[in-house]
Order: sequence, then structure tokens, then C-alpha cells
Amino acid sequence: MNSVVVLPAQWVRGGLLPVVFGITQGAATKYRQRGIWTEGRHFKKDPVGRWVYNVEAITAWLGS
Repeated sequence: MNSVVVLPAQWVRGGLLPVVFGITQGAATKYRQRGIWTEGRHFKKDPVGRWVYNVEAITAWLGS
């Protein structure tokens, strides 16, 4: 059986947050709304208007 390793891009959609970080989309929404995450650094809207999240910035936030 072959394995495939997939590394996330710098910006990922909310559906990958549970896989990458164990953070639900609901929790991400609360972090955005409460100002815990900063727009432009931790999250932003992509060209079609969906929220995307910065893997590097969230990794640093989790380590703080």
C-alpha cells in the first residue's frame, strides 16, 4: 500500500482546520468574531469570498 503525504498550502479553507489543527470551523468563527485572530494575518477572504486561514500564523498562535 502506498502512502501519500500532502502538505497544506499557506492559506487553507476552514474544512482543513480540523485535520491540520484540530480546530473546528465553529471555533475558527469565534476566534475571528472575538478578535482573537487578526484579519490579514490569521484569516482573510479568498477571491470568491470564502474565509481562508494562514497555516503559519495559526501554528505560531498555537505555540504562544
